[in-house]
Amino acid sequence: MTDTWEDNLWTDTTRSAYLTAGEAAIETLRSHLAVVASASSDADEPAIDESAESVRQAFIAVSDAQFEYSATVAPFSLLDDEDADAPDEDEEPLDTDAEHNQISIMLRRDFRLTSGAALIEAGRVAATTISPEDALDATTEDVDDLGRALYQIVHAGGIDALNDVAGLDPVVGVILAVGRDDLLTEEDLDELMDDPGELFAGEGEIIYSQADVWS
Repeated sequence: MTDTWEDNLWTDTTRSAYLTAGEAAIETLRSHLAVVASASSDADEPAIDESAESVRQAFIAVSDAQFEYSATVAPFSLLDDEDADAPDEDEEPLDTDAEHNQISIMLRRDFRLTSGAALIEAGRVAATTISPEDALDATTEDVDDLGRALYQIVHAGGIDALNDVAGLDPVVGVILAVGRDDLLTEEDLDELMDDPGELFAGEGEIIYSQADVWS
């Protein structure tokens, strides 16, 4: 039986991954403090920006690891949510004259599973491309089921990476574009993730569809 993401909650593996991500983020923040403290002119701004982005990515990793361990939200994620709620001065208004001013793109891919072991191994390799500093054996405990393998492969190379991965044989792909009056909000997503199938329901008009058959 394939593990679900809930099976990884409160485990020693996800706890260790969370603590490792936290320590790495702290070291990244210390490095950033040193970069800023050593700056002396506008010429140092590119280095500061690059360092700041490293800090941001490190704390995103902590947020992800905390959720995978405990399904709780890290405090800096809450700060990001507050920023997201602020008005976006650069956001363009909706086209209220169009037939549909909001569009949902829904994608389905069907694959034959030819080797679960090969797919899990591909997921472990993909994980090392995301974090090259992690040795391959360090990902073995983390990527130990099909769900985690698929997550790492898509995270590293996008959904199309699944078409060429060992262990999977693509069969059918379907894409639908649905015109809607309302998009999902963050609150909607939080509620619907308990039953993800509901994400693809609701009112709307299919304005484009395509199906591809590989075998």
